[in-house]
Amino acid sequence: MMICADVEEHLLESIDEPLPAAIRQAVDLHLGSCGHCAAFSATMRALDLQLAAAIPPVAAPPSIAAGVVARQRREKREALAGSLPDIIHLTGCAVATLLSALLLPVEAPVTLAAGAAFTCFTYVAMAIVRSSLEAVEQPDW
Repeated sequence: MMICADVEEHLLESIDEPLPAAIRQAVDLHLGSCGHCAAFSATMRALDLQLAAAIPPVAAPPSIAAGVVARQRREKREALAGSLPDIIHLTGCAVATLLSALLLPVEAPVTLAAGAAFTCFTYVAMAIVRSSLEAVEQPDW
């Protein structure tokens, strides 16, 4: 059973985002048996409706929307460009490992384990080198 302070807090949280089903059910159960919290909920809903009616929504000018879309596209390209070395490394290691497992006269599980270990080792080494290079590029304030 919830206490009034918790119910009020959950009701306030529900303004920004929906409550999880279990919490919503517990809040509804409490509201059915507590006049104080039911009144608080009704007041909160009425105030929210009054504010929504008093403050008209602001429409962004089309130029801002176009700028936001362009920035999102640019950020996606930059994120892909930043991930490209990792993608190429992992893909190359996976292809080399699979080809080795198929073509070498060594048991496939041994080759796959060695390939996975090599991939992990080189990935960590690459991350260390990348971190070192980024640290060099940053100005020392």
